[in-house]
Amino acid sequence: MKTKIGILYATVDGQTLKICNVLKEILIEKGNEVNLFSIEDFSKKPTDFDKFVIGSSIRYGKHNSKIIAFINEHKYLKIISNTFLFLTYFSYIYILNTT
Repeated sequence: MKTKIGILYATVDGQTLKICNVLKEILIEKGNEVNLFSIEDFSKKPTDFDKFVIGSSIRYGKHNSKIIAFINEHKYLKIISNTFLFLTYFSYIYILNTT
């Protein structure tokens, strides 16, 4: 059975969308069912998916207001281990190893 993954994004210059598309392709190659949504078009619930990714840009030091509103509306996401959040700043990608 395929894992159903939802990816929700907000982007200004398109960098976050580019990252989401790469992530989507990798996850599909690994045998997952992946759906990609703009915050503008999302009408489902995060719980419709087995795993849920939120990607957003930071513009002039501020998070996307629609993503912030979405997270506040779905506060229970903070305690679900199958939810992942990433933020982009300019076009840099930082990989942090916390081990």
